[in-house]
Order: sequence, then C-alpha cells, then structure tokens
Amino acid sequence: MLSDSLKRGAKGNLDMWDGVYSLKMANQPFEYYRSSYRWRV
Repeated sequence: MLSDSLKRGAKGNLDMWDGVYSLKMANQPFEYYRSSYRWRV
C-alpha cells in the first residue's frame, strides 16, 4: 500500500523490496515483503 516513491532507495531508482512471500499462520495466508536494502550514513 506504499506509494512507488516510498518503495525506492535513496536515489529513487532501486526497488528495495523483495516479494510477495506467503506464510500460513492459523490456517490463513499472510503475505509479506522483505528487504536487505542498506545505505551509508
């Protein structure tokens, strides 16, 4: 539900999210994304 600009890295050209993944919890599917994106501070 994030806007495309919030899904991108600091330079705006790299999608930092992987997914959609699915995990079954209490017999209900739970969809999620993951990220290993990093940036220097």
